[in-house]
Amino acid sequence: MFLFRWIKNLILFVVFIVVVLVVIIFFLPKEYSSETGIDIRASREDIFGKAQNLQRWHVVAMMGGISFDNFDIPQDINSQVQIPGVNVDTMLAGVRDATKLLKMNVAFVKSDSPSRIVYKVFGGPLNGMEPEVLLFELDEKNTKVTIKEKFTFGGLWGGIKVLSVRIGMNKLNVSSLENLKKLCEQSK
Repeated sequence: MFLFRWIKNLILFVVFIVVVLVVIIFFLPKEYSSETGIDIRASREDIFGKAQNLQRWHVVAMMGGISFDNFDIPQDINSQVQIPGVNVDTMLAGVRDATKLLKMNVAFVKSDSPSRIVYKVFGGPLNGMEPEVLLFELDEKNTKVTIKEKFTFGGLWGGIKVLSVRIGMNKLNVSSLENLKKLCEQSK
């Protein structure tokens, strides 16, 4: 009798936990928004000129156009792809699997010279999102560069998607901005 009552209480506890989790998931915010910024020692005009070429600094743009089917990374990839201060082998290892899995790419959409660049994400969970790269001049030789993103997910699992995307995209944006900083500061 004691064992039966213990199993019954265990089942009720598990059902209660599942119900609580579903309620929490239902009320999680379904809107993702993020701002990631970095200060770069370069003029806003110099950064604007380099930032328009997403394939030179944006991690997803660099990897999105590459087909990884039967793809072998050459031993001398660092000499073939030059980004000042960036080890391309390490970057490829971290991004290749994510872009293959998500089939993501980004493309330039428009710009407002020299303060704003808009690009669009194709594929993955953020398909259709149009992030902005904002350039704020701190002084004539220093600029604050910010990637600003906003996207709304639908469905019951939208809140869970927001949590996972927030972690992943923040890491990608930080890496991309560090690439842009190295590109701008070392090209002087």
